[in-house]
Amino acid sequence: MAIFSLSGFLVSQVINLMEKEEISRLGYRNSKIEGFILSSVGKENYTMEGKSIVDYGRKIYINSPIINIKDRDGKTEVKSKEALYFPNKETVFLLGDVMINSDDTVLSTQRLVILVQKSLAYNDTDNTIYSKNIRIEGKNLLFDIKSKNMMLNKVKTEVYRSDG
Repeated sequence: MAIFSLSGFLVSQVINLMEKEEISRLGYRNSKIEGFILSSVGKENYTMEGKSIVDYGRKIYINSPIINIKDRDGKTEVKSKEALYFPNKETVFLLGDVMINSDDTVLSTQRLVILVQKSLAYNDTDNTIYSKNIRIEGKNLLFDIKSKNMMLNKVKTEVYRSDG
């Protein structure tokens, strides 16, 4: 649950940073930055890096994003092959081998959509959540970031004992 709340927080911070920096003000139709690293300055502590970021005006494309968030609950890393951010709708699509690591818990999926304004994350793909002694597989994830409530369909849970 902490994974999704931290992911939602990070996405909102990246959005705020992009709005403040206004990458599109460079005056080009499409602005592209190669090998970028964005770092927070102030009370938030995160970094985002990737192979490239392209501002198409109505959407922002990020190639191979890796986001590291540090807060009082620990460290969370969010990775995917690609991300699309739609500023007008405040929606982020993480696409391809999405991995969210938080302490000893990992979420693995192929797609994740985050509605920043509504603090919701969802997908219609297979999801695997695992930690030291448990593995949960399910489909159709719906996660309310604020209340930390999660729903999955077709759930299969495996619990492992410490002696194997």
